[in-house]
Amino acid sequence: MKNKKKILTNFIISLIALFIWITNSLFAIEPILLSEDKGKYPIGSYLEILEDKEGTLTIDDIRKPEMENLWVRSKSENPSFGYSKSAYWARFSLESQSTKEYYLEVEYSLLDNIDFYTYSNEGNLIHKRSGDLLPFTQRDIDYRNFIFIIATENNSKKENYIRIQSKGTVVIPLILWTPKVFLEKKNTELLVFGVYFGALLVMALYNLFIWVSVKDNSYLFYVCFIITSILYFSNAHGFTFQYFWFGSPEFYNQVFSSLTLFPIAFAAIFFSAKYLQIKHNLPSFYISYRILLLSSGVGFLVSPFVSYRLGSIAGVMNFIIASFWMLTLGIIMVRKKYRPAKLYLLSWCVLLLGFILSLLPVLGLTPKNDYIQYSPMFGSVVEVILLSLGLADRINELKKEKEQAQAESLANQRLAIENLEKANRVKDDFLANLSHELNTPLTIVYGYSEMLNLGKDYPEEVRDYSREIHESAEKLNDYVHDLMLMTYMESNLKVVKSNVSISQLVSTAIKQNTNLIDKKQIQLALNTFDDLELYGDKILLEKSISAVLKNAIIYNKQSGLVNILVRKRDLKTLNHTYYGIEIKISDTGIGIAEEFHQKIFEKFFRIDSSLTYEVSGVGVGLYIARKIVEIHGGSLEMKSELGIGSEFTISLPVSK
Repeated sequence: MKNKKKILTNFIISLIALFIWITNSLFAIEPILLSEDKGKYPIGSYLEILEDKEGTLTIDDIRKPEMENLWVRSKSENPSFGYSKSAYWARFSLESQSTKEYYLEVEYSLLDNIDFYTYSNEGNLIHKRSGDLLPFTQRDIDYRNFIFIIATENNSKKENYIRIQSKGTVVIPLILWTPKVFLEKKNTELLVFGVYFGALLVMALYNLFIWVSVKDNSYLFYVCFIITSILYFSNAHGFTFQYFWFGSPEFYNQVFSSLTLFPIAFAAIFFSAKYLQIKHNLPSFYISYRILLLSSGVGFLVSPFVSYRLGSIAGVMNFIIASFWMLTLGIIMVRKKYRPAKLYLLSWCVLLLGFILSLLPVLGLTPKNDYIQYSPMFGSVVEVILLSLGLADRINELKKEKEQAQAESLANQRLAIENLEKANRVKDDFLANLSHELNTPLTIVYGYSEMLNLGKDYPEEVRDYSREIHESAEKLNDYVHDLMLMTYMESNLKVVKSNVSISQLVSTAIKQNTNLIDKKQIQLALNTFDDLELYGDKILLEKSISAVLKNAIIYNKQSGLVNILVRKRDLKTLNHTYYGIEIKISDTGIGIAEEFHQKIFEKFFRIDSSLTYEVSGVGVGLYIARKIVEIHGGSLEMKSELGIGSEFTISLPVSK
């Protein structure tokens, strides 16, 4: 009884299996009919697909009858399974009406392992391997994508299997070509890609030259963005592996496939921040900018040391976040009416539109064609051109702003100069009027005090007062004359030149300072020559030498030494050497600290020496002395050391 039940159960199971097999056979996918007049066969919709989650099934395993119920008909022309660890098998049948070779293209160049199984005309199973984990030289045809040659014969039906497993995105985009049509397609591709990469390289060189010229780092990082874009698209379309990589395929997969998105994101983020000036225009976005820049840089450095799948996913996510961040920046800056942002936003929209169009066939929403296939490249070329125009427009805008700022600055400078000149005129008029008004009463006071001082019938006390009045009036008279001379020198000074004896100039200067020399008991050492002459204004030169000598006396020590040396010298300037006379006046006085060396010839500048010496004055003597020397084409220089003394050198040309 038990045996009968067991036999019945086995019989029912066999019937069910037979029914499933018959059903699968009835609804099996139809073969692809190969005709003489057709050169291209997209075969995605003819596929049956089996998922091998463990990745352990062999060709013999998947051909067993019990595996038939695991095959699923493809619903897309380009079956896609995302980032999957499974291995995927696909099968299709070819029914030929002629004996001919066909090229089976796997139209995605970043698949790791591809196993293709077909039958020879004699019925033997042929196994071919490909993928970017194998050396490029092992491919059937020297081409960026994977090509398998299939031989057919007249009135034959041939079943083919393909197994794909990859650490990255798993897709099965299969197209069958006749050799003639494939060659035409290959030539068209070379033209399209040549124009594309050539255009990007030209734009990169163009912007590099501009960067060298204007030194704007926006151009430098824009060049980096273009170069990384070239690297990304050449890698995505298989050209990097075909033309530039001759080393380990495993290392290529680890480095190039997972790293290309990080540098392109880094360059794009940095360029966007500089182009839109977010530090100034959008400071609230500056923190997110630093974070994205850091994540892109860290991702670039870390990716070679993590799994390909993790590095690839991280690169894609980082680039998506960066793209939305840059798009948001563009929208905000356009709303803020920032002119360069218009072309920036338009360029990113065109690029994103190109990528979106390329995804539509993958999602099965539109049929695949060459226009959609090349839309990301077209979008990137348009983006590069628009951003180049945007950079040029931005430079022009900055140039206009700079010119406007310069014009405003010049206007402000002119106004400031006019105000300064007006203030100087007011000051000069005031000093001239004041000096003129003071001169008359001072002359009277000076004259009467001198009469009182010389009178013999006056008491000694009166003569003492008169001497003090006389000395004070003399000082005040000197101050007034110095101020008047300074005012005339800066406005309408008239120079009357003639042949002047140097020894007479020095003698006059000494006489003008006789009282000071006697009062401080200065020892005077004079070394001059009677035959030395020059062409100049005698009165002004006397004033200049006298002012320098007076400075050497009043800032000297009691019973100090003043040395006057006059000699002929060849005087040098930046342009030429000329014959001249040099007058050196040195002293053994208090000296001048180094921090005051540059200020000593400024008008109204006086060193505070109240701790040691009580020296009066308005601080214009050396200023007037240097101005007079410069009017005569000479120079007045000083050397001084605090506590040791000073040396002033007057250099004057002899010729007219």
